[in-house]
Amino acid sequence: MAQNFNPYNNPSEDGNQNNFNSYDPQQFRYQPIKPVNFFETASWVLAIVAILSCTCFYGSYICGALAIIFALLSRGGQMKMSPRAKLGLILGISAIILTTVVTIGAMYIAIEEYGSIENILREYCNMYGLDFEELYGDIF
Repeated sequence: MAQNFNPYNNPSEDGNQNNFNSYDPQQFRYQPIKPVNFFETASWVLAIVAILSCTCFYGSYICGALAIIFALLSRGGQMKMSPRAKLGLILGISAIILTTVVTIGAMYIAIEEYGSIENILREYCNMYGLDFEELYGDIF
């Protein structure tokens, strides 16, 4: 008998392996299909929407916050995040920061142009034909 005799590998008469009777353990190993994590997909989709709508104050903040929440929820019970969830988290945070910078920049330019918020409101009333005193009384 030869060394390391395996009864499941029967060599044919010419010395080649007979594949019909051979046992391949890799063939029968169960490989589970990785389930689709909808939280990570929603996270990076909402993060991209938040980045694209960074000039829309409310929409960008809402989508960015939801992207961060979904990225954190996509972990489940695991300690590590998938790359798509990390991408959603990073893009969500950067969307919120970008929206804040754009908003502060727009307010800074408007105050530089008109001098104060009250003058901005006066110009707004002149553009749309509103009474400034009535609008100012409603706001403050």
